[in-house]
Amino acid sequence: DRGETAAFYMNWYADYPDAENFLVPLFHSANVGGGGNRARLRDPAVDALLDQLESERDPDARAALARAADSTIASGAPWIYLWHPAQEVVTSQRVAGWSPHPVPACERWTQIERAEGTPR
Repeated sequence: DRGETAAFYMNWYADYPDAENFLVPLFHSANVGGGGNRARLRDPAVDALLDQLESERDPDARAALARAADSTIASGAPWIYLWHPAQEVVTSQRVAGWSPHPVPACERWTQIERAEGTPR
């Protein structure tokens, strides 16, 4: 949290499926240290984009702001990206009402039912 280590390992899982949930905690200078920005990135251009992202309501404008912030952050290389987990899903024609949730930990399985006309 105080930036006294040469390197560290971390991961991050979203609480909800929105770019803000990744970008603001991990890269806004207001969150340096224990707030999530452990890379200690301080970039006024990134902060301005993230501030706009937090207040913008139009989905297309939000997507453009998120892409711009992501590109700016990646060009500064505050992290060394080692890997990203992949999720594999097996489905059946006998199951109806299911599609993968953007945040796997949020899946509640409430819409799943036996597909009409299929045997048990």
